[in-house]
Amino acid sequence: MDLCGISARASSYAMESSYNVISERKGIFENCLNSKSKAVEQIDESDISSDRKVVGITTFPAGEGVKIGVIAYEPSESTREDPIIQMGYTDMSGEKKIYNIHVNEVNPENASDLEMFAYLTYKGHTGEKIPNALNNYDAYSRIKDYDGDYYRHDYINGESRFIGEKVNAKELLDRVHAWISQIQHPDAQITARWCEWLQNLFEK
Repeated sequence: MDLCGISARASSYAMESSYNVISERKGIFENCLNSKSKAVEQIDESDISSDRKVVGITTFPAGEGVKIGVIAYEPSESTREDPIIQMGYTDMSGEKKIYNIHVNEVNPENASDLEMFAYLTYKGHTGEKIPNALNNYDAYSRIKDYDGDYYRHDYINGESRFIGEKVNAKELLDRVHAWISQIQHPDAQITARWCEWLQNLFEK
């Protein structure tokens, strides 16, 4: 048995599979960059303000058992008229990604998780905090789980879906609230109230 030949073919196949996965991720990610809304502005690391402060953190899946942490900052250029939440993370290839999210431009009826994380983090940072939840975005993420449309196990497309997959959050809240509000259990009723709280927030 030609073990060397089998090993070489296996190694070649593994390299080809790895290349295909990376190419697929790159193509999806580039499409997401092209589809981002005007709320999202990608910036260079050199443009980071030195006095920004951390206001939130979340993760998205990047591999089996692997998650990438996304840190939200309030940069010095953020103003009351144009509030900005700055997102930063390092992807699986070691590249640093930084985005400025213009909160007033986020449309909850057509927003990615990147945008919703910024929007809900800013609202919590300025005093509008959802009751009985770790934070606003955590509550929203749990509601997405209940809707059966979350991607925490999508290891290949986690980054591209976090950045570019658009969701109508208002419709999502309506769907979950319609059935979970009928369940007479304390946890279900808390989630129903989260839906109502977020719906009211979006109407402000």
